[in-house]
Amino acid sequence: MTPPALLFSRFLTACLLGAGLGFLYDFLSPLPRFLRHLGDGIFVLALFVCGIYLGFAVCDGDLRPAYSIGLFAGALLWRCSLGRLFRPLFFYAFMGLRRFFSFFYLFFEKIITFILLFFKKTFALKRK
Repeated sequence: MTPPALLFSRFLTACLLGAGLGFLYDFLSPLPRFLRHLGDGIFVLALFVCGIYLGFAVCDGDLRPAYSIGLFAGALLWRCSLGRLFRPLFFYAFMGLRRFFSFFYLFFEKIITFILLFFKKTFALKRK
C-alpha cells in the first residue's frame, strides 16, 4: 500500500504533464492546413512519451486510473486558464512567421528569376 502523500504527488505530476500537453496542443493548433497532420503526429508522440514517463519514471509501474484523469484534468486546467491567454499569442506568432517566410520566398523568387534571365541572355549572346 502506498502512502497518500506519494499518491497525491503522482497525481500532481500527472496534472503537470497534462498541462504541458495542453500547452503543446495550443501551440500546434494554429498550424496551416498542410502541416496539421504533422502537428497531430507530434502531439500523439508527445502523449505517448508522457504516458511512458508517467507510467515508468514517476509511478514505477503502479498505474491507476486516477493518473489518467490527472493528465486530462491538467490539460483541461491549462485550456481554461492560461490557454485562453496564450492561444491568440500562438496564432499571431504563426501568422508572423508565415508572413516572414512568404516575404523571403518572394524575395528569393525575384532573385532567382533575375539570375535565370541573366544567364539566359548571357548564354544566348555567346552562341551568336
